[in-house]
Amino acid sequence: MNYGLLTPVDILTAASLLVMVGDIFLPKDYKPSLAAFAAFGVAVTLGAVLKQFFVGRQGSIWSYSVGHFNLYFQIVFLLGTLLTIGSSIYFLRRGREAGEYFSLLLLATLGAMLLVSSANLLTIYVSLELLSISSYALVAFRRDARSGEGALKYFLLGGMSSAVFLYGTSLLYGLSGSLDLRLINLHYPPAGNAHLLFLAAMFLLVVAFGFKVALVPFHMWAPDTYEGAPTPVTAYLSAVSKAAAFAVLLRVLITAFPAAAPWWRETFAILSVATMTLGNLAALRQNNLKRMLAYSSIAQAGYVLIALAVPTAATLSASLFYLMAYTFMNIGAFAVLAYTDAVTGKEDVESVAGLGLSLPWAGLCLTVFLLSLGGLPFTAGLMGKFFLFYGAVAGGSVWLAAVALGNSVLSFFYYFRVIRYLYWVPAKETHKWPSVWPWGLTVGTAALVTLFLGVYPAPLLALARMSLPVIP
Repeated sequence: MNYGLLTPVDILTAASLLVMVGDIFLPKDYKPSLAAFAAFGVAVTLGAVLKQFFVGRQGSIWSYSVGHFNLYFQIVFLLGTLLTIGSSIYFLRRGREAGEYFSLLLLATLGAMLLVSSANLLTIYVSLELLSISSYALVAFRRDARSGEGALKYFLLGGMSSAVFLYGTSLLYGLSGSLDLRLINLHYPPAGNAHLLFLAAMFLLVVAFGFKVALVPFHMWAPDTYEGAPTPVTAYLSAVSKAAAFAVLLRVLITAFPAAAPWWRETFAILSVATMTLGNLAALRQNNLKRMLAYSSIAQAGYVLIALAVPTAATLSASLFYLMAYTFMNIGAFAVLAYTDAVTGKEDVESVAGLGLSLPWAGLCLTVFLLSLGGLPFTAGLMGKFFLFYGAVAGGSVWLAAVALGNSVLSFFYYFRVIRYLYWVPAKETHKWPSVWPWGLTVGTAALVTLFLGVYPAPLLALARMSLPVIP
C-alpha cells in the first residue's frame, strides 16, 4: 500500500493534536503563538497537497482516493483555513481559548479533506460528521445567546440531515450490496421498482448534502447560524464547508449515479433558480451585514449549481474556478467585518459607515470583495460568473443563464448599499482602529488575489480543467 498518499492528512492531524496539547501546557501569555503554529501546520499540509497535485501522484488506499479533483478541493480548503486563521487573530486577541478554537478549525478542515477524498459512503458519513461536529462547536464559540441559538439550530438540523443521509445509504446498500460509489453505479437498474428506489435513495443524499450547501429549501439554518457564530467562523462555513459539500455532492452524483443524470439535471436546474432568487431577494431586506452575506452566500450557491444542472466540461471547470475565487472574496469580506465588529461591537450596516475615509485601505478591500461578489469587471467574481453563464448557454440552457444574469444584477442593489455607507454616510461615532498585521495581511492578500483572478484567470482555469471529474 502507498501510505504516502495519506501524508497531508497525517500532517494536519498531527498539527491539530499538537495545538490541543499546547493549549493544555503552554502558559496563558504564550497561547497566542498557537495561531502561528496552526497556520504553519496548514501551510505544511498545503505544501504536501501541492506536491501531490503537480507531481501527478494518484491512487487510493482503503477508501481514500487521491486525484486532481480531490487535491484541487483540498487546496481550496487549506487556503480558506489559512485566511480564516488570519482573520481570527483580532477575535482571539487576548489568547482566550485559542487552542480549542484552532484545534477545532483544523479538525473541521481535516474532515473536509477526508470527505472530498472518500470513495465509500460510510467514510463519507464519518468525514461529514467530523466536519459537522467541529463546526457546531465553532459556531457556539462566542458563548452568548445568539451564538447558542445558532449552534442549536445548526446541530438539530444537521442531525436531521445526517439521519436522511444514513437512510439513503441504507437503501443503496440494500439495493446494491455495496457502499463503494463505483460499485453502486454498476448495480444501477434501468427500470422497475428497484430503479425507483435507487432514485429515492439518490434524492435522499441530495437532501442531506443540500443542507450543507444551504440550498433552498434546506437553507433555513444558515441566516441564524451565520449571524450567531463568530464572524471568522461564519466566513469558514460559507466558503470551506460549502465547497466541501458541493465537491462531495458532485463526486457522488457523477461516480454513483451517472445513469440518472437526466433526473438530477432537471432537479438542480429548479434548485439553482430557487436558491439564487430567494437568496438575493432575502438579502435585499437585511440590515445586519452577516445576515446579508448569509443570504448572499445562499445565492452564490445557486450560481454554482448551474454546473450540476448543465454538467459539461465548461460549467464544471467554471464551478471549480468560482469556488476557489469565492473562497478569497467571501472570507476577505467577512475578515473586514470581523475587525469592524471587534472594534465597534456592531454588525449592522452602520458599523462600516465612513470606513472608507477613516481606514481607506480596509474600505477599499471591502469594496473590492463586494464588487467581486456582485460580478463587476476586473474582479474574480465576474470571470467566474461569465464562465458559468457562458457554459450554461453553450450547454443549451439559455433560460438558466438569463435567470442567473438577472439575479446577478439584482444583487448589485444590496452590495452597493454597503459601499454607499463606506464612503457617503458619515460615522456616528469615532473609533480608534488598531493595527493588527496578520489580519491586514489576510485582507490584503485576499483582495490582491481577487483582482488578479479578475484580470488574469487563465492559470486557475487551466488547473480547474485539469481537475475535472469524468462527466456522464
